[in-house]
Amino acid sequence: MRRPGYLTCIVTVGLLASLAVGCKSSSDPPDFGNAGELYMEAQKALNSGDTEQAITLLSQSIEADPMVWAYRDRAWLYAKADRDDDAKADIEKGMELSPGDYELTWLQGELAKPKGKRQLDKRPQATK
Repeated sequence: MRRPGYLTCIVTVGLLASLAVGCKSSSDPPDFGNAGELYMEAQKALNSGDTEQAITLLSQSIEADPMVWAYRDRAWLYAKADRDDDAKADIEKGMELSPGDYELTWLQGELAKPKGKRQLDKRPQATK
C-alpha cells in the first residue's frame, strides 16, 4: 500500500484546520474582538487630541490581546511624551511579535538620536 505524500498530508491538515476553525468569506471584516474595539477607541481619542486617553485605551487593547499595531502606536506616543524607557519596552515587545517591523525599527532609530534631533511628528509608512 502506498503512503500519502508530503503535499497530501499538508493539504489534509490544512483542510482539517479550516474545518476546526471555521471558514469565513473574504468579504467578512476581520474580527479583532475587544482588543480591536479598544484600539479603534484609542484612535478616536488620539484624533481628538486626548493622548493620555489614547495611551490608556492602547494599554487595555494590549492587555486584551497583544498586537503589534497597539505596541507600535503606544511606543510612538510614549516617545513623543519623552517616556523613552516605556517606548523602548513597547518597541521590544512589538519586535517580538513582528521582527523587523518597519515603523518600530524607525522609532528605535529615532530614540537613539539626541532628543533635539528626533523627528517624531511624522510617522513613516512602509512602502512596497
